[in-house]
Amino acid sequence: VADVENALATYIGRLSIAAINGPNTTVISGETAALEEVVEKLRRQGVVVRLLPVKYAFHSSQMDPVKQELMASLTAVVPRASSMCFDMRRRAVARAITRRWWKN
Repeated sequence: VADVENALATYIGRLSIAAINGPNTTVISGETAALEEVVEKLRRQGVVVRLLPVKYAFHSSQMDPVKQELMASLTAVVPRASSMCFDMRRRAVARAITRRWWKN
């Protein structure tokens, strides 16, 4: 993470860390041009970089203009307890996807 923070130091307000998915997996988000520059620099340093196919810079300040509308549209969503644990759901989804994949 420190390496990524160093790479982003000159891009304050343009890029940010969006997620830390593991000890060697960090997602950065922000302005497209700045992201392209950082990606090129990191690749030259031998860092493996993969661009995610998204339309918006989620987990970044670029979401600020739609925050109020998004929050308002989610007011009806109410969290509730699940009837099965996360691992059971994950396995059930995996089985359903596998069956559907083989069918198609």
